[in-house]
Amino acid sequence: MSKGDVYQNLDNLGGFVTFDGVNVFLKYDADLIDVSLTPGSVSTTSRRSTGKSSFRLYDFDFEAGKMKLKFYVHGFMRDDALKNSNMLVRAAKDPIIKLVDDEPDFEYATLLSSYSIEYTNVPWFYLVEIETNAIRRMKLKTVTASGTSIKFNNSGTVSSGVRVSITSSASITNVPISMNNGDSDVGNSIIVASMTSGLPFIIDGIDGKVVDQNGVNRILQTDLTRFPKVRPGENTFTSTQSLAWTVQYYPTFEV
Repeated sequence: MSKGDVYQNLDNLGGFVTFDGVNVFLKYDADLIDVSLTPGSVSTTSRRSTGKSSFRLYDFDFEAGKMKLKFYVHGFMRDDALKNSNMLVRAAKDPIIKLVDDEPDFEYATLLSSYSIEYTNVPWFYLVEIETNAIRRMKLKTVTASGTSIKFNNSGTVSSGVRVSITSSASITNVPISMNNGDSDVGNSIIVASMTSGLPFIIDGIDGKVVDQNGVNRILQTDLTRFPKVRPGENTFTSTQSLAWTVQYYPTFEV
């Protein structure tokens, strides 16, 4: 009998939680028994330059929350339970966490800060406590437009990183892009030295890079000094050239 067959006969007593889309109860026999969210902070030593959690995009303008999760982790022998416990902690390094039952429309970009594994004296269950730095956000939003500008509303309550893809119908040079011009907190204006007809040029303030559609580094074709952000509420990006715009961002919240 496979592990999956066995788990189909077990009940999940706590809530369902996923790490990077993986149900941890089914994967590690980890039964979530408690979740708490409290105010916290992220030091500069925790800053991530790349990766799916993308902490760099927030520039730490606000205090990230602390998410604490408690699990009972089971195994059919002590070694199985310990293995499951350690694999759960390893999976908690920097996942996107979703509380499936409680907040289906939200997710948490996280970075592990501490953990503990303790035997419960009940064969074979371990109490695993995981604490992470956590940023609450909605799923990735995508908006598109054609012309000299794009305007959209961000339902988040704090500024966050944004990925801007622009495409021209003709090969052009010295293309100015203004993002939330006049807002000193998130405003940014750059010049794209050259664009090839039909080839998207991507200024990625989520993952911190400037590339074309083929993934080729194009940052030297700009005068970029900082990556763009979206602010809460209305955002407007403009150019003197008519472009096809695709804008992606995560609406992000303090709590």
